[in-house]
Amino acid sequence: MYGNNVRTTETDTNFVANYTEKTRLGFIGTWKHRYYAIKQRLLPNASKLQPSELENHSRIVVHIDIDCFFLQGSVRTLRPDLIEDTETPMVVSWGETGEISCANYAARALGLHAGMRFNESDRKKPENVLVLSYCFDAYVEFATSFYEALFELTDHVIGSSCDEAYLDVTNGLKLDGVKEVGIESENASIRGKAMAKFIQKHVTEKCKLKCSVGSGPNKLVAKCATSKYAKPNGMSDNPFYYVSEENARDFMAKLPVQDLPGVGHVLFRKLSEEKIRTCADLQAIEVGSQRFMQLVDAVGGDVATYNLIQKAKGIDETEWMPDPPPQTTSMKISWGVRFETKERVLAVLKDMSKVVCDRAKMLGDRRAKSITFEIMLSKDVKSTKKKGFLGHGPCHEYSRSQNLTNATNDSKVINEKVRAILNKLNEEIHLGIETIRGLCVRLHFENTTGSPEKNPKKRVVGLRTDYRGPAQGLIGPQSKVHVPDKTQPRVNSMFMQVQKKQKVANETYSNKVEPDRLDHRNNNNDINKIKDDNGGEKVKKTAVPFFIEKEFKSIEQLFASYSRRLAIELHRVRQNDEFEEITRGQEQIVAGLATACAYSLADHVRSAVGTIQKHYVYKEDIEAFIERVKNLTKWHERMISRDDGVHCFVSAWKTACDEVY
Repeated sequence: MYGNNVRTTETDTNFVANYTEKTRLGFIGTWKHRYYAIKQRLLPNASKLQPSELENHSRIVVHIDIDCFFLQGSVRTLRPDLIEDTETPMVVSWGETGEISCANYAARALGLHAGMRFNESDRKKPENVLVLSYCFDAYVEFATSFYEALFELTDHVIGSSCDEAYLDVTNGLKLDGVKEVGIESENASIRGKAMAKFIQKHVTEKCKLKCSVGSGPNKLVAKCATSKYAKPNGMSDNPFYYVSEENARDFMAKLPVQDLPGVGHVLFRKLSEEKIRTCADLQAIEVGSQRFMQLVDAVGGDVATYNLIQKAKGIDETEWMPDPPPQTTSMKISWGVRFETKERVLAVLKDMSKVVCDRAKMLGDRRAKSITFEIMLSKDVKSTKKKGFLGHGPCHEYSRSQNLTNATNDSKVINEKVRAILNKLNEEIHLGIETIRGLCVRLHFENTTGSPEKNPKKRVVGLRTDYRGPAQGLIGPQSKVHVPDKTQPRVNSMFMQVQKKQKVANETYSNKVEPDRLDHRNNNNDINKIKDDNGGEKVKKTAVPFFIEKEFKSIEQLFASYSRRLAIELHRVRQNDEFEEITRGQEQIVAGLATACAYSLADHVRSAVGTIQKHYVYKEDIEAFIERVKNLTKWHERMISRDDGVHCFVSAWKTACDEVY
């Protein structure tokens, strides 16, 4: 099915070795082990940074990031004549039909970014884009020289990845004879800028790769300084940027909340619903206040909320700990996984077992006390059988673990346990060989290093009272039990039927297919005909692309949430004695609330359209998305004669959607 020249787990008998040595995922997956070996060689006796070492000094933590690491490595190896070229768009990929793993800023200006791939239809490669192949041996060499340069400066290094690390240089540098103006200054601001400038220059000279440096009083502020102001070196006004402890709060206040570590898509949506968009909004919330307790419900806990506010203020209280040795090692393959025979499944698992055992030995002859096996099964086999597609697609994931009687790193024993777990899993869910799209073998080591296996969560001290009065029982945050708020007004029941009815309508829509559009989910190009009411034939429409459906679901949830809030606010206005005899004033407030709600929702729609446009889609796809969003008010329109507020909301909503695209 996939041809003789396509390497899959079924056709390539050496697939596991090629995957670990010649793929980006394999390189990234094994970097942690390489880094640990480098650190053991350069700094075998790493020690924890003691508080006494930081006395009488202003803390200086440096975050350093190599710009476009894979691209710089490939350019220096394959096209050294283009090292200083910042105008030519360049990407790293396996040929002109492979997935892009790295793009320079000139290519990003054309809309190209990591994760994209070119094909022969609507995603053709722009003519002026230069495609470079991977050079994994060069990447290992450059990453090794990068960390060697860092350990020359200080013993206090924490590695994040092959191209990113943190340094604590509060007590200065190990190098003698450093000639940098201001590096010995008593002024923290002058000293911090001088440190960042020297480190940026030193690393660039040693590993021959351009890098950006941000520094501040802790890791959080240093990373934000790098990502927002220092990157990219060569195009930024400040390839090295320093934020003092006194200015950290003001610096963080300008940043949007999505720039905070740990704020992903889901949490950002919840914060947006609470009208929190910048770190300044979080800084304004007092711990223990009513606003704080409202945010606890959205974020999911008082400790998490407290930590989020602390981050927004630029406060990072995590200890500076040397990198502990890995407590697990694993190998996971989720690309090119296509099986037709049971023999190939068992052969691949045998090779994977050998790889994880070799990694365990490389980490100092570590032995596994338990093993975890994971498998990914395709939800829709047809969608992953498209020509040239070797990804995993939408999958169900299953995981099983088993303890070992005797700790071991013997590949034969590990392989036997993996096969036993696979057979047991097959009895439970009846695996289909053709549906397998991913495999993972993970070893959990004995804790022989003396480091804790889990870091206990810190209790937040000081949250003794809130708007409900003093807490009873233990001092500190109490486990929050959700109690329905009976003070909330009851709202029009028909107004709240939107979510349920719209869900039924969307399911009906998503089952339709359109003949002249690509089916992005199931690759079903057949034109299905059905009988209409008059006995004639009509054609179903194609299902919308999955990424558009994802954005629509998000907007649909926001729409339901905003609708409820609007209904509550409208109810309160009508019940307010101040407006009982001032009908016109009441109408103005109702219209203002409805319009504000509609345009606030439209901002999220505009953001969703921007996300969709990052993919290669047709103009008609976006227009159809906008039309579906506009139709979210179809159930509200039945109430126009009953409620002027709903009428204003529907009109404003349609106008706002028309302005989006």
